[in-house]
Amino acid sequence: MLSIFTMADAVDTGVVHKKTGTSGNSQLFLRLQIYGLSAGKLKVKSQNYTGGHRGQSAGLPDPGVLAKRSSSTTIMYDNDSKGISYTAGFFILIAFVLGGSIFAAMIAQPIWTNMTGKSLEALANGDFTAADATALKIMQVINALGAFLLPTLVTAHMMNHRPLKLIGFENRGMNAKQLGLVILIMATGLVFSNSLSYFTQLIPLPPSTKAYFDALENRYSGQVATLITAKSVGEYLLAVVVMALFPALGEEVLFRGGLQNFLSRGTKNPWVSIIIVSIIFSLMHSSFYGFFSRVGLGIVLGAIYYYSGTIWWSIIAHFLYNAFLVTMLHIYAMRGMPLKDMLSEKVDSYWGVFALIPLIVLFILFKKATAQSRRKHV
Repeated sequence: MLSIFTMADAVDTGVVHKKTGTSGNSQLFLRLQIYGLSAGKLKVKSQNYTGGHRGQSAGLPDPGVLAKRSSSTTIMYDNDSKGISYTAGFFILIAFVLGGSIFAAMIAQPIWTNMTGKSLEALANGDFTAADATALKIMQVINALGAFLLPTLVTAHMMNHRPLKLIGFENRGMNAKQLGLVILIMATGLVFSNSLSYFTQLIPLPPSTKAYFDALENRYSGQVATLITAKSVGEYLLAVVVMALFPALGEEVLFRGGLQNFLSRGTKNPWVSIIIVSIIFSLMHSSFYGFFSRVGLGIVLGAIYYYSGTIWWSIIAHFLYNAFLVTMLHIYAMRGMPLKDMLSEKVDSYWGVFALIPLIVLFILFKKATAQSRRKHV
């Protein structure tokens, strides 16, 4: 399930309540009914007020105030839009990812040949050894940055004057309680998503197709095994950065902060967007046996992003997931146990699907904790 060479707030109407003090005892109460957002401009349907800030026109909201809902999600539209629709941004980003993948490959290919002395055909066939680990790690970083992170940042910059805010790089009252819930969500989500691989094995395949998918799995396992060469704490930490941190950062920014975010805003249907992007997320990992499990993982990560309104929690969750797998692989390697058993996407039981029940409960608690933290943070 470890990613090798491989990312919203609901958009609807809402009500904002803001209470501010003035120099005297008078209080300002604004009730704004938001009914539409077009070309990045905030439209106000009605407003009631009893006063105004010094230097501010009476009856007009502070232009720096972002409309917020009373629920756990936030309206992320603002007046920083450059006029490109979110649906267009979704497809632009896909095009940029394809271009970024080609760009990253063009940079990575000479690195592979110069550092290993092997041909590109050897790389395609999975012909690598422990001596090639450094080259593979460099290529991993190049892919995460060039194919995932950079295209998303460029697209967000084209669409918005504040691209980092658009993606969700904001600290919206993050706290230890949320972190604890995220850890429990990922632990439960791991049990649930892994069990879905059982159903993938039930799909009948022609012998030739099955042989092809088996070859992909073996190549993947061999590549990961090559990267697990740590003989010291320093090498282990480097593996965590290369195999856990960079993939988590790049994939979450792309799939959650980019694709899910833009599609959710464009369609105004966050859960359909979460599912669609999770399918894309799984397809880009090119694993037949792990397809359903990665769709499940993508939905869990997408829900974390959706309920939190910030990209940080989904990055942290993805990193913790990857770091756990890297750590387990190193434990297997140090004990001389075959890594193939750890890396296998095949499972023998479907009982893990019942972890969906506590997973839903944890998300309800996370949603409430996020709403409480956000009210304190505002």
